[in-house]
Amino acid sequence: MLRRCLTISLAVILISVSAVNAAKPKKVLLLAGKSSHGRGAHEHLPGMQLLAKCLRDVPGLNVEVHYVGGDWVEGPDLIKRADGIVMYMDYGMRWEQSDPARQAALEDLMKRAGGVVALHWSLGGRDAKDIPFHLKLVGGCHGGPDRKYAHDETELKVAGPDHPVAAGIGDFRLKDEYYYQLKWAEAGRITPILKGTVRDCPDQTIAWVFERPDGGRSVGFAAMHAHANWGVVQCRRLIAQGVLWSVKLPIPDAGLPVVITDEDLELPQKP
Repeated sequence: MLRRCLTISLAVILISVSAVNAAKPKKVLLLAGKSSHGRGAHEHLPGMQLLAKCLRDVPGLNVEVHYVGGDWVEGPDLIKRADGIVMYMDYGMRWEQSDPARQAALEDLMKRAGGVVALHWSLGGRDAKDIPFHLKLVGGCHGGPDRKYAHDETELKVAGPDHPVAAGIGDFRLKDEYYYQLKWAEAGRITPILKGTVRDCPDQTIAWVFERPDGGRSVGFAAMHAHANWGVVQCRRLIAQGVLWSVKLPIPDAGLPVVITDEDLELPQKP
């Protein structure tokens, strides 16, 4: 009788723990580097604040914006306690690997099958030695001395219309700085979401999802140089839905509402 009671009690405890874990929100860190390139470009912190607004009402999700333009000494511990990250910064490959503790935290995130989203210059760097780790993390890379980029206006076509990240997104024109002829991971599965022609090079993958060999998910978007493009609903929706997909949360069939105002898009005045 005692053994039966203990067995029932243990079962109740395990069910309770499972219920708590299932109800626990996914925590995603929105990581913003310092602004660069002059006003209106590479405005990383304002961009992450806009993304936070787009995601704030999603059930089961908790997002935190962090400025990582300095040393960000608390970063490795925060990453180890997060379910996913969004990187929006310059020289992302260098940032990932310049601090051994930070790189170890990112390796831990991958081992836990955590989500990763990388935007624009977060996808690259100048030093070719940083490419292999970055490809394991994000799947695609704008890095090394042979990297290619161009300011262009192009028609972005939905290449993966049946993928959840593409929900509610159709073809659209976008003027931005594009990275193209990217390098790709050999292991894992890359699925293009948006493609376009850049500098007469057709069929360039501009946005993609990456199912990593560790079981985790990553998303890359090789645009978003211009802050004004946060005003394009397709861009906001793609990025926000990429966050949800990366941490394995559901995406509405019709697309996630990503409503912002003109005032939200305005940049703060410089002192």
